[in-house]
Amino acid sequence: MKIGIIGGSGFLGKNLTHYLLDNSDWEVTIISHHHKTFPVQNKFAKRVDFVNGDVLNPKSISESVKGLDVVYYFIHMMGQKNGDLYELEEKAARIFKKAIENSSVKRVIFMGGLGDDSDNLSKHLSSRHRTGKILRSLKTDVIEFQASMIIGKGSVAFDIMANLVDMLPVMPLPKTSATLTQPILLADVLKYLHAAATVRLDNNTIVQIGGPKSLTYEELYRMYAEASSKKRLIIRTPFVPAWLEARFLDFFTPTVHARIGKAMVESLGNQMIVTSNSAGVLFPDIKTHNIAQGIETLAK
Repeated sequence: MKIGIIGGSGFLGKNLTHYLLDNSDWEVTIISHHHKTFPVQNKFAKRVDFVNGDVLNPKSISESVKGLDVVYYFIHMMGQKNGDLYELEEKAARIFKKAIENSSVKRVIFMGGLGDDSDNLSKHLSSRHRTGKILRSLKTDVIEFQASMIIGKGSVAFDIMANLVDMLPVMPLPKTSATLTQPILLADVLKYLHAAATVRLDNNTIVQIGGPKSLTYEELYRMYAEASSKKRLIIRTPFVPAWLEARFLDFFTPTVHARIGKAMVESLGNQMIVTSNSAGVLFPDIKTHNIAQGIETLAK
């Protein structure tokens, strides 16, 4: 089977590539705007191809999906310096949709975000849901995964949390730190993504995935601090507005992470928990692992 990963040079794309190479005999095409390559073991070299593909260029993206059977769509515009995130992501999704309609691709798998549409969603989450809706209108099989924070090194949300805990002995958190979220370990996400390529589908569907427990962002910060043996004074206060929390990122995180993080800060006010058993129905054999144990391993 021939697999394409659009946005394949990013955090999720790289990890999925290595996972598929280790756990299948599929051929993998990495489709990236910057044509970035990354190391793969020599024994897998013949099964990996790197292709330049710009999701805002119809011709480019149409060429890049030719001959593929399954395409993973891992595109977001949160790190863009120019342009409106919502408009850019919608444009990219519509270009991609048209390219798929004129291709031999049999299935599309998209990674989106959790959140209830009735909850006055942030621009970031609204855009994720809008992209999913556009893709699910394809006649091609489509699985839209919805998740909150993915726990793994290289995940922007996780790395921002780790950086802040590592560098700030006193951490004033905004009131949104009391919002519930349901993070999931990268290892579990990769299992879902792998299985999604071949699972039987009756209809295009949304699959909500998360770890076995929901917790607040404050609890998550405390969990990481404890796992990394950092004594931190973590205080939730209504006097720290979300915009000030976003400004902290300029001083304590890499530039690209800061740009993406600022787009995500607004989402902290939206509860991101699993509210359906869609994952259990479609993937009954996948059991998610304890978040605390995963964070403890990463913090060492």
